[in-house]
Amino acid sequence: MKMKTEVCIVGSGFAGAIMASRLIDAGFSVSLLERGPWRSTLPVNSSGIRHTSPLPTGKKILTSLLRTFNHPKLPFRSITPSKHGLFEYSVHNGINTACSSGVGGGSHVYGALLGRSPDKNYWNTTVSGLNEQMMDKHYRRVEEELKAIAPDSINQIPNFAPDKWCNSSVFDVSEAVTQPNMGLLFDQAEADSGEQENIKRKTARFKGDSVLGSPSGAKSTVDFIYLIPALKKGLKILDLHEVQHIKKSPQNTYTINAKNLRNKQSLDIICQHVFFAAGTMNTIKLLFKSQVSGGLNDMPMLGQGFGSNGDYSAIWELQDKNSDFTQGTPCHGRVAIHGASDTPNYVLGGVDIPRLPHWVPKSIRTKINRQKHNVLLIGMGADAADGVFSFQENNLTLTYEQKNSPIYEQIRQGFKQVSKSSGKSVRYGYKAVTVHPFGGAKIAQDDTTGVIDHKGEIFNNPELYIVDASALPKAVGGPPSLTIGAWSSLVAEKFIQNHSPSMEKNNIMINDTLCTKNLVGKSFKDLDAIFSTLASPSHKLEIDGNYWGKLIMARGLNWMPYIVRRPLVWVVEKILLRNWKGKCFNQDKGINLFGRYDKSKKALPFNVAVEISRDGTGLVVQLDYNIEKNPQKFRKILGEARQLNETEWLARMYYGDKNWFYYSLKQ
Repeated sequence: MKMKTEVCIVGSGFAGAIMASRLIDAGFSVSLLERGPWRSTLPVNSSGIRHTSPLPTGKKILTSLLRTFNHPKLPFRSITPSKHGLFEYSVHNGINTACSSGVGGGSHVYGALLGRSPDKNYWNTTVSGLNEQMMDKHYRRVEEELKAIAPDSINQIPNFAPDKWCNSSVFDVSEAVTQPNMGLLFDQAEADSGEQENIKRKTARFKGDSVLGSPSGAKSTVDFIYLIPALKKGLKILDLHEVQHIKKSPQNTYTINAKNLRNKQSLDIICQHVFFAAGTMNTIKLLFKSQVSGGLNDMPMLGQGFGSNGDYSAIWELQDKNSDFTQGTPCHGRVAIHGASDTPNYVLGGVDIPRLPHWVPKSIRTKINRQKHNVLLIGMGADAADGVFSFQENNLTLTYEQKNSPIYEQIRQGFKQVSKSSGKSVRYGYKAVTVHPFGGAKIAQDDTTGVIDHKGEIFNNPELYIVDASALPKAVGGPPSLTIGAWSSLVAEKFIQNHSPSMEKNNIMINDTLCTKNLVGKSFKDLDAIFSTLASPSHKLEIDGNYWGKLIMARGLNWMPYIVRRPLVWVVEKILLRNWKGKCFNQDKGINLFGRYDKSKKALPFNVAVEISRDGTGLVVQLDYNIEKNPQKFRKILGEARQLNETEWLARMYYGDKNWFYYSLKQ
């Protein structure tokens, strides 16, 4: 299949979501590709999106925790237990990495900390055309959008570092140790105001909003702050679509090949502008694959300058039976360690313990639950950022030497000092695990020192941009989410200043075979894939008139082979739906047509509106049967429609949460 769009964004974390929001507001036609699914949270569910995957907890932990495990000694060097998993974990030479997967990206698993770099000249020493003053307005805008708040203005936060450790001989939590703002909802008034957009969220209950996600929406995640509002303005999101490679065409457009992970089919997206926001590890791999295959022009410095942000974690075995450190904010706050270097940036947190299924032996659950009495101690700082990516035999390899970065030894000394001062063990491994990888496609003056310029555009590859952490020139030295968001916001501003949105209608299928007769008997997965790529309607309803209907697929026939399925669809239509002939639309009202074509009877009315589709791909014409005129059993029916071609619409009918029919409507 093929579709076209003006702008395509790869990835939906902080960088991709902010970029999508900015470009949609500027009038561009935008499609966003995300390899993971929508996550089942209160804000997402309240917006009407139903095709979601759970966060890892309870009996879902086995299918929702781990997406991919990469190790050089595995067959094919990688294994993917579940495409719905939240984390991808990779073992490399010198360091391990962990990143997330899902619509909203890393915002589901970050610690809600929104602070700027401790280096006050972070952007002043990068390249000409970038400085701190220029970035300041973008920092402030993103902070405001993510509802960043100073946690010390809130009373009675469990385990909040300045309160919990104010009399400690181990930590300094005085006013000299500034606390980063948090993207966390504390005020119920803010929650109520958000419901005006039909997006519900609850205030922080100080438990359950962690690196395993925020089911209540208390943590500010970009899926509902940026992406759902953008969906209502025309953004198209294709979740569970993994990009394979990108190729530049002679017509100066780009073709992005993506694999639909639901039905394994290939989709080609043709666009004029591409923004990479897939996270450092995946953006670098995708750029290498596209360069090696000849799809993109050479990038000499690609893969150079990987950094870990100095991430280093330890468990302080406090075993304080009177304290449950899983309570509180996702991170408990920043501390300094008495007697240790003040260069590293230390934060405290609880050891995240997912709710385990009942079949896990009690002895194991007891041992795991004991971790709630321990403290997670995390160090960050500026590493040497001298890691190197290479790409061989379709595999990404990373080489990184911790010994080249003094920050690791400084953090280790801090861990040892905590153990010495408290008399309690601090456990850590020598090989660090980073959740904040950056670099490999750095901002630079030219292609001899980096990959992109000060506008985020890749050297020698016009209209390709990088907006995620792979673009960062050096370690942030603290939580990097705000810095990544500000960088994406700046690139969006410069792009909008230099480009004008196209007036032609994009986001449309360009496959000439799309008509009813070629869809009859296709499987639900195939029809779902086709429906997701069809053009979203404008906010103004353009479906008035009478339409004759034809059944394309019924759920009970989905398991049968195509050669059997197609004639059975005809039988079901003729026998079970013999009286239904189509639908009549009149502005925001509609009604079904039954009986003869020349003298139809009207029954089962419905309301018509433009709303977000249940699969979260964008806007649809919604047919809502939940009105008083209908018998109770019909009120659970909900239809969705998008235009198939100039004269036909493709529609699907839900009863409750299940899609039971696909049918076409011809004017």
